[in-house]
Amino acid sequence: MADATLVSPRPKLPVWSTVVQSYVLMYKNLGWFFKMAWVWLLVFALFLAGWCWAIWPEHQAALAAQKVTWAGFGTMPISTLVLSSIAVAWHRWLLLGEDVTQRVYFRLDHVVVKYFVFGWLMVLAVSLPLMPALMAIADLPDLPEMSDTTPSADQSPVHEETADLGASAYTIAVFIPIALHWVWGFLQWR
Repeated sequence: MADATLVSPRPKLPVWSTVVQSYVLMYKNLGWFFKMAWVWLLVFALFLAGWCWAIWPEHQAALAAQKVTWAGFGTMPISTLVLSSIAVAWHRWLLLGEDVTQRVYFRLDHVVVKYFVFGWLMVLAVSLPLMPALMAIADLPDLPEMSDTTPSADQSPVHEETADLGASAYTIAVFIPIALHWVWGFLQWR
């Protein structure tokens, strides 16, 4: 029977020094990044301005009706595509030393599409566990405004109980799923 004490522990990866080195590498290459990505950033800024202008009436109507609008999530596919193209050039620069030879970098090919698909899978992996919390927020009753003034005569203890119930429902609907999501992610990382 083999002795369990003879098994040496696996060496730990230098996580924090790797994180520091990655940020140093990023900041050293930030000038190259903006030189390469300026066209994509400009195109995305113009798209975002147009999108916000187009959904503004719907957004204002939803605010007036105290409803949640999901129109803002329409930018996610475009931003993932833009970031995928930028990421291809960034990773090829950092990992292979491959510089962008074109004066204007505007790449859309099968490599960018693969980055886009994997990017969407990551977005979904992060977003889907939080969707029930977002839906619960959309269905919560309105919480009364918090103010520093004394309560008015028309406020009753029943109203205060409703406010407490709304606040606890908000806590359950938002903070607990988010905390569990991050704990699960941390346990997967360890």
